[in-house]
Amino acid sequence: MQAAHYRADIDGLRALAVGMVVLFHAFPNIVPGGFIGVDVFFVISGFLITGIIREQLEAGRFSIANFYARRIRRIFPALVLVLVASYAAGWILLAPPEFAQLSINTAAGALSFANIALLSQAGYFDTWAAQKPLLHLWSLGIEEQFYIVWPGLLLLASRFRHGTIWIIACAGALSFLANLVLLPQYPEATFYFPMTRAWELLVGALLTYNELRAGRFANLAAAAGLALIFAAAFLLSARSPFPGWRALLPVAGTALLIASPGSSLSRNIVATPPMIVTGVISYPLYLWHWPLLVFGPMAFGPLATTGRLMLVALAGALAWMTYRYVETPIRTGALGMIKVVSLSTAMIVIAAIGGTTVYGNGFAWRLPNELQAILSMPQQVERWRIHECMLNDGDNGFGDCVDHDRRPLIFLWGDSTSGALVPGLRDLQGRHSFGLAQFAISSCEPVFTDVVSERCRTLNREVMETIDRVAPDVVLLEAIWYPTDPHLDGLAATVVELKHHGVQRVVVLGRVPVWEGGLKYQIFDFYRRHRALPSRLPQPIGEKAFDIKMRARLEPLGAVFVSAWDAMCDPAQGCIASLPGAGGHTDPSATDVVHLSEAGSAYLINSIAGQLLPP
Repeated sequence: MQAAHYRADIDGLRALAVGMVVLFHAFPNIVPGGFIGVDVFFVISGFLITGIIREQLEAGRFSIANFYARRIRRIFPALVLVLVASYAAGWILLAPPEFAQLSINTAAGALSFANIALLSQAGYFDTWAAQKPLLHLWSLGIEEQFYIVWPGLLLLASRFRHGTIWIIACAGALSFLANLVLLPQYPEATFYFPMTRAWELLVGALLTYNELRAGRFANLAAAAGLALIFAAAFLLSARSPFPGWRALLPVAGTALLIASPGSSLSRNIVATPPMIVTGVISYPLYLWHWPLLVFGPMAFGPLATTGRLMLVALAGALAWMTYRYVETPIRTGALGMIKVVSLSTAMIVIAAIGGTTVYGNGFAWRLPNELQAILSMPQQVERWRIHECMLNDGDNGFGDCVDHDRRPLIFLWGDSTSGALVPGLRDLQGRHSFGLAQFAISSCEPVFTDVVSERCRTLNREVMETIDRVAPDVVLLEAIWYPTDPHLDGLAATVVELKHHGVQRVVVLGRVPVWEGGLKYQIFDFYRRHRALPSRLPQPIGEKAFDIKMRARLEPLGAVFVSAWDAMCDPAQGCIASLPGAGGHTDPSATDVVHLSEAGSAYLINSIAGQLLPP
């Protein structure tokens, strides 16, 4: 069976796959669709593993126990090393909530369901992907779940003479159809579920049949295959809906290359010595590169190109040492069953440590009480009136969101960051007599152009109808404004329309500070470096420049522009990071990347109160 024997071009394909993934993660602008390297790996895996199983089945010596023992000796050694190293780095570099999340993914990675754990974490307030050191283990979870089921199914299919290829094809077609049908409505689940990715491995499984070789068309097939892979790598991006039909590009491209082992392209380009060497260490390189790229900036601060290149080089060195001194000794030699039991035990211990850390809330006892209180602060959304006056995805109608019996009336309209202003506005009502109307729509700027979704435009029109009906004295617009002309054009058009509808005072509040990675993490990082809590932290100076641009565009239209930057930030000292909270505690000014805490909301609104209220 050809698939079961060594092929240098397969190692070359592995090198191509891991190279695209590493470049995508280190320099996403160079290879915007480099994530499709994982799809190349899926096809290769389905080809190699199915070829081995089929050869053993036809020889009458296949054993499911031996199959899993081989998988453990192949997958576990490098994975154990990376999981332990990532946990140790997380202990030093991560705040307790992030360390607890890392520990969830550590346990999930050890138990081969990282993809399911990551799917459960996907959400509006989820940690940024760039902060998840074990994010890349989702693909390993899919493979391992596939191989829990696949050997038994292949063993069953082998009893149907000449029918195995049709069973594989039908299973692959059903998986591909599920991928197409589910992607529009359930994009995260389609990306992470093994059922909607299995077709990619099954394409590889089909290639174990010699009759599917390209034959005399090998050169043409190989060239077309490489072209499809490169097309996917350079034409797709992280914003492309995926997998869906787009995954056909790398999958078909890989299939054509595997089916063309004798092509001159495979011999002279794919199977060259540097590609082979990289392919040999591709698995540990895949495991090491992402934790290094995540932890590197945490340890050393933002990295320029040279720094990221150094991390990639370090990943390569660690991958070679892992292959040479860990993988090879464990995969070869005697004491096979002892190695399998030891590796399995190590994974169980790692999973138990991860679970214990989660149960212990990331071991917050490592930190002083005041910092623990800041880091454990939840999203303070109780006063936002979510699902009533702040609509999330799936919410389609507002409740009674207007103080009808109080004047003057301030009409708050914006995205979820405007919802975070409500606690401050309610507190201000205790000192000034005015009414409040709240109309917030998550992820929707208060504009009508196509920079927002059709749903946003529809809901915004409903808000404008409400403005006509209640005739507010002040309309306060607030959102995560984007510093591009199309977004600014849409906002300017909204101001013009509000004026046309008779609103006398339109106030636009500039963007509040945006804390990359989340303010609580930045406070923790400052404490880790300086052993003190910061009152202010630096912010990119570009935020102030955007304020100036917004003011110049909107004030000639009759709007009052209020700078949140001026209220909360200072060019020399940075932006307010912590404030006195209830009960004498110190509270962060924001609870995540951009949503103000109640203390932050009260501070900002109190600072700009004179610009909000009508004269």
